[in-house]
Amino acid sequence: MYLPHHETLTRQAAEWAAERFADSLPDLTRLTVLVPTAALLRPLREALQAAAAARGHGALLGPALVPLAHWPARRLGDAPPPLSREACELLVHEALATSASHLARDDSRWQLAESLLGLFDELGRADRSLAQDLDGFRTRLREAYGTPARLDGPLSREAEIVHTLWQAWRRQLDGQGERDPAGADAERWRRAIAELGPDEYLLLLQPETPGPAVAGLLRALLAADRAAVLLRGNGGFASARPLAGLTESLGLPAPPAPAGDDAWIDAALDGDPAAAPLADRAAAHAGASPVAGRWRHAAAVSAEDEARAVALAAVEHLAAHPGERVVIATENRRLARRVRALLERFDLWLSDQGGWATSTTRAAAVVERWLECIEQDFDHRPLLDVLQSPFLREAGWFGGDRDRFDSAVHHFERDLVRHENVPRTIAAYRAALRSRSRRLGRWSRAQRADVEVLLRTLDRAAGPLRRRADGRAARPAAHVEALARSLQALGLDTTLAADAAGQRVLAVLARLQAAAASAHGRLQWRDFRTWAGRALEQEPFTPPSADTRVALVDLARAADTPADCLLLAGLDAEHLPGSPGGAPFFNDGVRAELGLGTWDDRWRRGLYRFRRALGSGREVVFTHARERDGEPVAPSPWLEALLSFHRLAFGDSLADPDLVARTRAFDCAHRAPLPAPTARPAPAAAAERLPPRLSVSRHGDLVACPYRFFAGSVLGLEPLEEVREELAKSDYGERLHRALEAFWQPVAGLPGPWSGPLDAGRREQAVAHLQRLVDAAFADDVANRFAHRAWHRRASSLVPELIDWAIAHARAHAFERGEAQVERALEPGPVLRGRLDRIDRRHEGGRAITDYKTGAVASRADMEAGEDVQLAGYALLLDDVRSVAYLRIERGDCREIALAGDELAQLAARVEQRLLRVWQQLAAGAPLPAWSNRLCRWCRYEGLCRRPLWAEATVTVDD
Repeated sequence: MYLPHHETLTRQAAEWAAERFADSLPDLTRLTVLVPTAALLRPLREALQAAAAARGHGALLGPALVPLAHWPARRLGDAPPPLSREACELLVHEALATSASHLARDDSRWQLAESLLGLFDELGRADRSLAQDLDGFRTRLREAYGTPARLDGPLSREAEIVHTLWQAWRRQLDGQGERDPAGADAERWRRAIAELGPDEYLLLLQPETPGPAVAGLLRALLAADRAAVLLRGNGGFASARPLAGLTESLGLPAPPAPAGDDAWIDAALDGDPAAAPLADRAAAHAGASPVAGRWRHAAAVSAEDEARAVALAAVEHLAAHPGERVVIATENRRLARRVRALLERFDLWLSDQGGWATSTTRAAAVVERWLECIEQDFDHRPLLDVLQSPFLREAGWFGGDRDRFDSAVHHFERDLVRHENVPRTIAAYRAALRSRSRRLGRWSRAQRADVEVLLRTLDRAAGPLRRRADGRAARPAAHVEALARSLQALGLDTTLAADAAGQRVLAVLARLQAAAASAHGRLQWRDFRTWAGRALEQEPFTPPSADTRVALVDLARAADTPADCLLLAGLDAEHLPGSPGGAPFFNDGVRAELGLGTWDDRWRRGLYRFRRALGSGREVVFTHARERDGEPVAPSPWLEALLSFHRLAFGDSLADPDLVARTRAFDCAHRAPLPAPTARPAPAAAAERLPPRLSVSRHGDLVACPYRFFAGSVLGLEPLEEVREELAKSDYGERLHRALEAFWQPVAGLPGPWSGPLDAGRREQAVAHLQRLVDAAFADDVANRFAHRAWHRRASSLVPELIDWAIAHARAHAFERGEAQVERALEPGPVLRGRLDRIDRRHEGGRAITDYKTGAVASRADMEAGEDVQLAGYALLLDDVRSVAYLRIERGDCREIALAGDELAQLAARVEQRLLRVWQQLAAGAPLPAWSNRLCRWCRYEGLCRRPLWAEATVTVDD
């Protein structure tokens, strides 16, 4: 039965079923309807209920509605499932490795296996005996290429490759007692049809062209009046040739010629070289447009403009028609993702019929990152992704106490990975945990124990995989089993099973396990990773959605999905009809001679689907972008043909420029007004939010930029430290500080301090001792990375100058202590605190403080003006401080920049008075404005204060 393109397939199918089985209504249990895609199940069910209600039946018993591809398996029930695609790929890969290893490199076998599977499937559906005999196959190829026997050297090579691989594939199948996919599919169809009862009936809606074996089975059912086929379309034009091929294979009468108001569409899309020119065809259909007011075309400038146009069209249609359904059809997944994001702003959740690759889901990502942990020796980047995944948080660690789990992860990341700068390895994390616990008494025993549990669990879960990822080949089953055991040890098997995407991941792993069970070869770990990754990439995941107002489909599903408004988006030549690509074996001419699919077949099948899609929507909107990344993009030739024909025949271009223009006000039309322009931030801090303790460095922030103080000290938005693989200047300075500290007082992990007097007579011994300390401070860095030796050499070059300074300094000072944490309460004000590199007792009385500087040093002018408050702040921390100095440590410039005596006392007093005054103002609600100055280039809070948005309009300070 043929339907015009404008008829709705589901409604006509429901009417046909109600008429054909009118005597048995409302019982339709003997009817099974096979639909091309699952997207038609819901509208077909609704159409059947409506047809029954129109005949006085409030409910229906049956029929069974099944996607056509799933019907044999559903019918056969407990019959053994066919070989999965994963099993087929593994068998072909084994065949390549054992029987044809000379034909492909190790790193290309999976790609070749995929191509061969497609070829073998086509060969099996076309003629399974085609490649059985090498001489016969070579002869068929020579005839197809039209090559004389004396010139068939390259041809013989191609024939030999395909024949060798075909035979190896067949041997692998025979060894497992399996059939090739095409043969197994035909056998399942034969058995399913044989099990049909005498009164059972099949109704097929728009089936794609089946293979010869399945077509023969269906043809017999049709001839016996035990099945019917409903098809949309007509004959006579290029877009209908796939329909003609289908009807011929099923033994149906030829489709009718185009007629009615829609005949112009077939004329416009007629790509037959013998067809009349487009202008002549358009003249034959001149008159009033049959689609005026129902079809619109929007040509956007950019991909973003197109996405906004598509989203706006959907929003506007549903706003005007709340109960209707919008279908967005596109082959451009990038465009689909952007449209999805735009629609979710308006609480419109796409029902994605095509789905996404499972590999792109968070569930697959946590498995992938876990495997990267194993392969990269627990590099902190994939490890933190795993630990912060919601799947692991819900996995029941610490007896299900999520707060303890979160706390352990927090301490692991902040204290070990970032503060201790440990980039990888469980052993290094454990060593850092022990070291930090010894140094810092504030760490509770419970915190350390929880982090130890975290590391121990990760180490134990990695055990099965470590033995697999060491580079040695193993049976595929061993790899899959190790992965399953590892996920179980993490608790991920339970959390993945509770998630829709996680269930797809586990289903893929189950298929891998089943495929590997009967495999005889061995796989390197990298091959197993490729195999598993390809399986996740090929597994579709359809996000669950209760919102059916907007559906997202590809062209194949759009062909027969009814829609109140159909948005055909991304209609450029790249995606519609796409590119021919290149088949790894045989050109299109030879493929046609061998009965295999060609680019022309795919092109015509796509055109036929496009033609059917045009009749599926009551309203249709076409969109495409003119540019991509600044380069022009050609529209789809099918769209161009439609638009040109419509303009010539009906004098209307179908253009809707207003749709693209309205996207400029897209957000404003449906959301609150845009915020006012960004101004210089100047927040006030509540008195209770002011920190009770203020470090000398935070005091410097308050002076340099009050907003910087607000972000760091009031809001507590201290950025996480970056983990550095290479030593930075700050790391170099920290190592040198430790060596200098260890010269004067004991430091854990370094040689003991200098003993006895320090004078010119013992200079060489002092140089040698400090050098040993420097060597020890840099030992781990030098051992881990060769490049770190440059920092070690730089520090070593300073040792003689540092000893010379120390000898000169010792003449007037006696060392008291180093790396001292000191604090002092300022009344009325905060507790000022700081870490002092070195405190000395002066021989003439009072204390001296020295701050080692391996980086930039403030100018004396900034110190005296109170802009740099570090030295003055240090002077406020202790009683009787007579001198505070920076010791600049640079090759050839190892000298002090000091404040002393009355100058220091007066400066420290002014700094203290200003701090107390400012603190009182802050407690009273004084603002903390952002200042634009030279420090902004190093500020970590620029993204928060948004300086680039307001700095140009304000007066800069010291810029």
